[in-house]
Amino acid sequence: FFFSSRRRHTRCREVSWARRCVQETVSVIVGVSHMLMGIVLKGLNAKSEKKPIDFWFEFVPQLIFMVAFFGYMNFMIIVKWVTDWSFVKQNGPSIITLLIGIPLKGSDPGPVPLYGDGSIQQTVGQIVLYTSLICVPWMLFFKPVLLQRSFKKKIDQPELMQNEGLRQNLLQKSESGEYDDINEQQAEANEKEFEVLRKKQDTFEFSEAVIHQIIETIEYVPVSYTHLTLPTILLVQISVVA
Repeated sequence: FFFSSRRRHTRCREVSWARRCVQETVSVIVGVSHMLMGIVLKGLNAKSEKKPIDFWFEFVPQLIFMVAFFGYMNFMIIVKWVTDWSFVKQNGPSIITLLIGIPLKGSDPGPVPLYGDGSIQQTVGQIVLYTSLICVPWMLFFKPVLLQRSFKKKIDQPELMQNEGLRQNLLQKSESGEYDDINEQQAEANEKEFEVLRKKQDTFEFSEAVIHQIIETIEYVPVSYTHLTLPTILLVQISVVA
């Protein structure tokens, strides 16, 4: 009775550990999926509001970064779970070790590759690393410069210069009393449009745009990397069960 109770207790503990491992695995995959859904909604908003700079220089690099690194992380988690590691004397390769080894060790697969042979896994890891690194300056540098150029074009556009000339002409006529009600309404409309565009030019600061984009990039990348804490707990549990 004592030995049967001990075996039953050990079996229940293993089942409990396995259930927690499955829950942690699913939570990581669902968490990354939720982040992807939020990024996609951000891209749809930029598209509907006709903001091409936000679409191409925030949404696209953020989507590529998320799919490249964390999509690859989910892929490795699923591959480890569906692979039979009974032929290996030790446990299967550690996912967190492989992820840390991507930037530090050139994506070295270690003695036991997770999939394929070592060369394929190393090549894929290097592609993931370079893709993620390219996305950071893509998010950081281009948007402030393009915003500044778009504001300058908006201020210097021919329609605005034409409104400026018409405004001056109508102001001269108003002083001499040579305008009717229609010209007066047109003058007021042109005056309002001109002042709005001038106000946009006055309130746009390149340094503020740069600082905002730096904060945006710093918040996005490290917050994304904090999801590695969940795979760490998960993989510690997997190593105990395996």
